[in-house]
Amino acid sequence: MPIRIPLSCMISGHKRDRDRVWWDGVDWRSNCITCDKPMIRYRHNWRLFEPSDESADRKTKHVAD
Repeated sequence: MPIRIPLSCMISGHKRDRDRVWWDGVDWRSNCITCDKPMIRYRHNWRLFEPSDESADRKTKHVAD
């Protein structure tokens, strides 16, 4: 089955849904307003979420008192 990406996402890129942005404790997250793919904020920009973003290295370390 071919992967279908809306034409607007291919031409101008994915756009986050400003009404559905949340903080997961590590990163800001949202979904693309057109194709609903998960996105993540990275260095003042938004990009598509990748499985490597869930790696243990990226999670904050909880420091016990």
